[in-house]
Amino acid sequence: MDRLEFALEVKGVTDAGLFEGYASTFGERDLGGDIVVAGAFAKSLKSSGTKGVKMFADHDRRKRIGVWTDIVEDEKGLFVKGRLLLEKQDGKDAYIDLKEGVIDAMSIGYHAVDHSYDGRRKARMLKEVKLMEISLVPFGMNENARVTGVKSADEIKTIREFEEALRNGTLPPLSASEAKALLAGGFKAIRSERDAGEASDELADIIRRNMSILTRK
Repeated sequence: MDRLEFALEVKGVTDAGLFEGYASTFGERDLGGDIVVAGAFAKSLKSSGTKGVKMFADHDRRKRIGVWTDIVEDEKGLFVKGRLLLEKQDGKDAYIDLKEGVIDAMSIGYHAVDHSYDGRRKARMLKEVKLMEISLVPFGMNENARVTGVKSADEIKTIREFEEALRNGTLPPLSASEAKALLAGGFKAIRSERDAGEASDELADIIRRNMSILTRK
């Protein structure tokens, strides 16, 4: 499996573990002499979907630090949204590394399906790749692929954003009082319960365990 590494920039890191940015950019020669051609990921994503692409730390399959919730190609490159699994120690470690700037790059793991060599640009042109995984790593080779934001529960301000988080499975972990408010009065109640006293942890756990029911389409 080949690898391509891209630098990332983390802004406003919070405790939610949600982040987004570019895992790859098109038409730019990296330090390894590879250029990803627009559309290179299309067939792979159509075949595997977002869930078929894993999130690792340092390409280590034992360090499954999170999940990708959205992976799409746009005019710039491969835009991704992900959620770190803060319940796991590896996920917590990745969050700390992001927050402190220890991690400043992403790297994609892939198989080259169709490629050619461009003598003028002295680069391998990757026309089609099978995307296997995207890792957070310490070093990058393309400074234009960046994480552009990390979100917390406090940053979900509207009912539409809340609905999107539910449908995409990216809703940040709820506190006990927020879980109780959700059960009783929905999204608006959560916004008014930020300063409320703590409710039963058991109730919160029940909602978290059954959140998949709410996200089914």
